[in-house]
Amino acid sequence: QFRPEKDHALQLRAFGLLLQRWHSCGCPLPRPKLVLAGAVRHAADQARLDALRTLAVQLDLSGDDVTFAPNLELTALNELLGK
Repeated sequence: QFRPEKDHALQLRAFGLLLQRWHSCGCPLPRPKLVLAGAVRHAADQARLDALRTLAVQLDLSGDDVTFAPNLELTALNELLGK
């Protein structure tokens, strides 16, 4: 779930720093990728998810870097977790 106590914004900022260091040290490919999956239960969760997407853009994290996967069916979630 996209709940405030999980502090997804902090996770995005930390991941952005990781990618900066990854790039500056010339680390090998493939680059790490962050996937944020969870339920959007109501308008407050949707607003939080929208704000996280905006923050990802502000942090210059592309779709190749971060994937948002809200409200996945169980089979899709199991497939995602199996990767």
